[in-house]
This record gives sequence, structure tokens and C-alpha cells, in this order.
Amino acid sequence: MQPSLFSSAENMLPADGEVFYYPAFFSQEAADRFFAQLKNEINWQQEAIKIFGKKIMQPRLTAWYGHEGKSYSYSGITMQQNK
Repeated sequence: MQPSLFSSAENMLPADGEVFYYPAFFSQEAADRFFAQLKNEINWQQEAIKIFGKKIMQPRLTAWYGHEGKSYSYSGITMQQNK
């Protein structure tokens, strides 16, 4: 087993918020099962962004779920509700 960077839950954003890291919250088997389910059941999309006038595909997949008829916009990209 690899040593953990954090021996217990630790606030990782002490200045303006709270994020806690729990290194063994799920067993490896449960984590693998949850990851596979998220990977296979979510309608992931890869959006194009414009950088220095050139369109490139984002290096990540995204998904937007929310109230019907609502959207979310950032960096010139508008995410529509997934079904």
C-alpha cells in the first residue's frame, strides 16, 4: 500500500472555503465500481473552445444536469441540460 499524503481528513482550503480529503472513503472495489458507472451512464461531451483564435477540443469531458430549460455558460460554451 502506498503511503498517503494525508493521514486523516484535512481542510485543503483554509482561507476561503472547505474541501476535505478522505483518502480511503470507499474501498478500491467500490471506487472502481462507482467510476465505471459514472463513466458509462453519464452523457459526457467534449466541447470545442477557442484559444488564440483557433478552435481546439477541451482536454476533458463535461456533463450538465439541471432544471429543465436552464443552461450553464462559461468561456463561450453553453451547456444544455442532459437527459
